[in-house]
Amino acid sequence: MTDTRDVTSYLRGFALLVVMINHYVNRYVTDQLTYYAQGAIAIFFVLSGYGIFQSLAKSFSGRTPSLRDAFRFYYTRALRLYPLYWLFLLVYALTYGQVPSIWVWLGIPIELAPGIAYFVTLLIQCYLTAPLLFVAIGKLGTARYAALVVGGLLLVWATGMFLPSSIPYLSVYSYHHIALSHIFLFSLGLVMPNLLSLRVYMPARWALLPVSFVIFFVTVHYTRLQYFELGQYIAPLFILSTFALCYLMISVRPRLVFGKVLIFMGVHSYPIYLFHLFLYDALEAIGVLEQGRWAGVLFVLLAFPVFLLACVLVERLTDKLRTHLERCAA
Repeated sequence: MTDTRDVTSYLRGFALLVVMINHYVNRYVTDQLTYYAQGAIAIFFVLSGYGIFQSLAKSFSGRTPSLRDAFRFYYTRALRLYPLYWLFLLVYALTYGQVPSIWVWLGIPIELAPGIAYFVTLLIQCYLTAPLLFVAIGKLGTARYAALVVGGLLLVWATGMFLPSSIPYLSVYSYHHIALSHIFLFSLGLVMPNLLSLRVYMPARWALLPVSFVIFFVTVHYTRLQYFELGQYIAPLFILSTFALCYLMISVRPRLVFGKVLIFMGVHSYPIYLFHLFLYDALEAIGVLEQGRWAGVLFVLLAFPVFLLACVLVERLTDKLRTHLERCAA
């Protein structure tokens, strides 16, 4: 059976591949297939919650985290998140001549980061809630916590149907045109380790896995901006189907198609995600990527190993910096 860590990396790699393909198609083929990439990012929020719960559970070993523990968690998360994020902002400013505000550099969630780095702004919001949600799981138990999250999702969804889009900062706390949906995805991911420990008849999971894939892609399609009105009605199904897909993949642990490639991409998904549009920019600047030419795919494939190597090297450098700073703090 496939290792659980490989499955989570595979899911990240799969979501990243959807993002890269969709961005390429939107830029150089047609603009009629937008927002699939944004929908695929939902998988990252669920898996982030899944990983954070395991990290917090290991760190606190059954005890309730203190305020000091929470700040320690924020510090270690910042060391993982900010170096590559700041490098992205620097390259973005040099490439496009647009210098982000101080709020964006600091990651303070009152303004979305530019371009695809908006994901980092939303992820910071998730991390800020993580210690409190972790305590809530311990106090409420798995069933009550899950019910509260789903109930909160439905309440926010129903309320949001009547809220004007002009509310200040609403877009900063919305994902995929749905208010706080990233928080709910992350919250569900946090409780997933406990749900996975429950015994469920295995053939039922195998049967539900392909169904979850279909429902996930259908809801991604119909929650795109082109179907805004319909998307508002099926928003909760989009969130719940994303969670179901991740849950079933991790519990079933099936044989992984193109496993080695997607697992490797998943392991290094953060730098690849942040910098892949700069790869397209560089290839476009030398004239090998043009609007309407599918031949550009070949040049992307040829350049991708070099790009991937650069991402891995940069990530390793930032990991060394993080390790050094963590030792200093200890």
